[in-house]
Amino acid sequence: MRSETVVRRPRRSVGSIVAQRTNVPGAEEVVRPKNDQAALFPAGLVTTVQSRDIDDLTATTVGWNRECTQLRAGRFFGKSAVAHTSHMQMGRVSWNTAIQARGQAPRGTRAIAVPIGVNPAPSFCGASVGEEEIVTEQEGTEVDLRGAKTCEFLMVSIGVNVLQRQATALWGEPFESRVVDGRMNLGSVAARAGLAHSWSSVFARVQRDPAVLSNPYVARMVEQQVLSALLGIAGTPAGRSLPPRRQVLARRAEEFMRGRIDSPITLPDVCDWVGANERSLHMGFLERFGMSPMAYLKVLRLNRVRRQLRDAAPGTSVTDVAMHAGFLHLGRFAKDYGRFFGERPSATLRHPTHRCSVSTK
Repeated sequence: MRSETVVRRPRRSVGSIVAQRTNVPGAEEVVRPKNDQAALFPAGLVTTVQSRDIDDLTATTVGWNRECTQLRAGRFFGKSAVAHTSHMQMGRVSWNTAIQARGQAPRGTRAIAVPIGVNPAPSFCGASVGEEEIVTEQEGTEVDLRGAKTCEFLMVSIGVNVLQRQATALWGEPFESRVVDGRMNLGSVAARAGLAHSWSSVFARVQRDPAVLSNPYVARMVEQQVLSALLGIAGTPAGRSLPPRRQVLARRAEEFMRGRIDSPITLPDVCDWVGANERSLHMGFLERFGMSPMAYLKVLRLNRVRRQLRDAAPGTSVTDVAMHAGFLHLGRFAKDYGRFFGERPSATLRHPTHRCSVSTK
């Protein structure tokens, strides 16, 4: 049965609402059916989400441990539709502005992402994704995906054991043998488009009748269809050169900023920490994030303020939150915040304008 809910603050996490509605454990738990291997996902769960809040959209994806940061000014809007077998999560996600997604794939899985109609190309771990490439990471390895404006991806997270068994049967070698630096080269633009078409067709079928995914036999067939479409066209990997040193420096600087986001940070501080001059660091940030180091720091702090205002306790003031985040010029802060998120900080604090519709089947 299809249900629709609008989530308002104060509220529980959207992820907990999805879990309650479907009588399945929360995103961090593992479902264990009696007659199967330990399952990774709630079989048969299909969710459709539309949200103007980047954190709500992120929270509804079962099993992921990730944080998304809005990188460009503009009112955020995102959509996701996700279906599950006990060992696979597949779906489509899109958003209307540039974001950076950092985190790890669900436990016991390998995640695979296929960009759709993305222009300019997204960036994965600091380098652009080629038109013939898809990106993939296994549990335990941090994903760092920076999407361009108006991005759309097909996403599959599949149990490592299921993936390895089918890859070995088809290729005679493990899946990782054709992955280089978290990327798999499919050989041509047409091949990636064909994979996207095949996965979209499978996903459309299970969206129409999600109950079939609770049947282990049908679920296994769906998993095999998804994997066969991928493994049947995956090419032999071409070697990739290491990222330029300046991008490595930018990555180290990013970690420095995130770890000290509540402390005063100057550009010389960052340069001293990573051992680079300002020009090298500036070029590295332009290549990796499309902006200067201090502009990126400002973006991180604006996103942090937004989360704190969303979840603030009664009596909290905008001034308190802004000052704590290092915004000492409150008038300039309010102007920058409004330009970036499309509303005043006081509106985020006082009015629950962040609406998230969640549909489950």
